[in-house]
Amino acid sequence: MSAGRDDAEYAFAENLLRVTSRFSVTPGIRYEIIESSLKGVINNASFPVAYTGKRNFPLLGTGLQYQVSSGTQLYGNVSQAYRPYIYASITPADQVGVIDPNLKDGKGYDGDLGYRGRLGDWLHFGLHAVTNPVFWIMALGVFTSWALYIWKPHLPGVIDSKLKPLRVILENKYYFDWFNENVLAKGSRLLGKIFWRVGDQIIIDKIAVDGSANTVGFIASIVRRVQSGFLYSYAFWMVIGLAVMLGWFVTRA
Repeated sequence: MSAGRDDAEYAFAENLLRVTSRFSVTPGIRYEIIESSLKGVINNASFPVAYTGKRNFPLLGTGLQYQVSSGTQLYGNVSQAYRPYIYASITPADQVGVIDPNLKDGKGYDGDLGYRGRLGDWLHFGLHAVTNPVFWIMALGVFTSWALYIWKPHLPGVIDSKLKPLRVILENKYYFDWFNENVLAKGSRLLGKIFWRVGDQIIIDKIAVDGSANTVGFIASIVRRVQSGFLYSYAFWMVIGLAVMLGWFVTRA
């Protein structure tokens, strides 16, 4: 069994600075001390593990607020952020798993912007969600649908006529399927047919296999004329061979 632990300590401080009667700035700092440790033997492994990682760092942030009216404020915040690795991050998954000794926390920034307040005693609101890009994309989609199909229903036809080339490209999925079928697939079949006709039927069958057999047959048809079985025929070729050898020795001398 293994024993692991995560310990964290921190100190936090901030100060509200009123620049004007309506505008204020709130800087802050948070100092983190984190230690993750693991020691023992993992159940799905057979070797001991020992790991200790201790780190400390400051995190800075600032908040801004503007008093729009007596009951509403416009605000914004930005701060450093981190995502620490924990006990599970330093646990080997199997016998071949090794923990990176340079494992570090994830770091980044957080920010938000919003408008909040109350109207009388009956409505409290916060418009923080409208700062999210997803909200504006959704709102743009709703407005576009209303404008094209309720307010100006003739616009889809006009847009289609103006952007017909783009529509055709999108409908044909950028012609990827056509290119795959007519270029890649047909090209592969043509290349395979060439290899079959030229490589297999001509080079391998007719030249390598049939050609070697025909060559052996041709040489055998010549050699068998020499091997007639008559003694005078063998003596004749022996004399010719002796004459060739003598001629060779004479020319060399």
